[in-house]
Amino acid sequence: MKENLSKKIIIVEDNAVVRRNLELLLQALGHVVLNSYEKIELEPLEKDLASGEVELLLLDINLPGEMSGVDFATKVKDRSNVPIIYITGNMDSEVFQNATQTLMYGFLPKPFNKVQLDYAIRVAIVRQEFELLLKKEFERIKSKEKMMQMGEVAGGLIHDLSNFNSIVLMSFMGIEEFSSNSLEDELMAKINDFSKRGYLGAQRIEKLANQYRKLIANDTKIEFERIKVDDLFKSIEQYFGQKFAINKITLKYNCEPNLTIFGSEIIILQSLVNLVSNAMHSIVEQNCIERWIELSAIETTDKLILDVIDSGPGVNEDNIPYLFEPNFSTKNLTSESGMGMGLSFVKSNITQKLSGEIHYVDSDEFSTFRIELPLKGES
Repeated sequence: MKENLSKKIIIVEDNAVVRRNLELLLQALGHVVLNSYEKIELEPLEKDLASGEVELLLLDINLPGEMSGVDFATKVKDRSNVPIIYITGNMDSEVFQNATQTLMYGFLPKPFNKVQLDYAIRVAIVRQEFELLLKKEFERIKSKEKMMQMGEVAGGLIHDLSNFNSIVLMSFMGIEEFSSNSLEDELMAKINDFSKRGYLGAQRIEKLANQYRKLIANDTKIEFERIKVDDLFKSIEQYFGQKFAINKITLKYNCEPNLTIFGSEIIILQSLVNLVSNAMHSIVEQNCIERWIELSAIETTDKLILDVIDSGPGVNEDNIPYLFEPNFSTKNLTSESGMGMGLSFVKSNITQKLSGEIHYVDSDEFSTFRIELPLKGES
């Protein structure tokens, strides 16, 4: 494990001699003393800890004034993750027990020397690095569990959808048979037309449901086929039509009529649905005056570029590095905000199953998410 031994440290110690000795020893060990206090000065100390610069706090337990070192650490423990090494000449069992409820990474009994101080800091550094590794591993496991839960829920929904869709298919067949025997020609033609459209729609739902079931099961045999990009965009328009109308959002798309891609329809469609849904949410949440979403497709020599552009304010610069991380979401915590798995799921499918790429195009003007898919032939 690589150690970064130079730390930015704050000292809180009431004894002036001990405080000065600490400053000299820390500097000799290669550390930086950001600030040094003789007692708890709540406002400046909290400001220091909130700055993000402080990497270690050397804190005397018995301090003058109303607040002890442990009292201060207890007060800020939910707002600060800065490790604490307590300095004390006298620690009874009750004080020690209270100290363990804070971010206590060690304690340094007075009097101490340079070697003891160095070891106490090294132990704190090693412990913190291990805790960060454990936290990262925990987040990875939690993310994996959430993905499994999503798969189970979605699998159940698709099963129910397929059962319902079978009834719909049978109903359309029954309507067609009934209308051919019972109604006048003009009315029969209209009913047959609607029935045929509904039947084709239900067949499409069945096809997509089967593909989605394989996708959730992480089936490596994802179906690839020649897809008209214009048809994908029209499917998005049909899917969001009512929501666009309610929120007064205009959908525009820019695509050559005969442009095609050989790939998985369900993965590309699911990715576009997620991106368009996010774009619509952003426009509505930010109460944008301009309300439009544009779908664009351009073919280069070796890839197809799909852009989802919207009139929203774009993504905060600080959030861009985390957009495709599991559990990260820029949405407010509402019933529709989800678990922050959407973009992570999209990226996983685009990169692993379609050998493509997805990224956010930073712009001062509009918000753009770009999918790049390699042009493949049927093989």
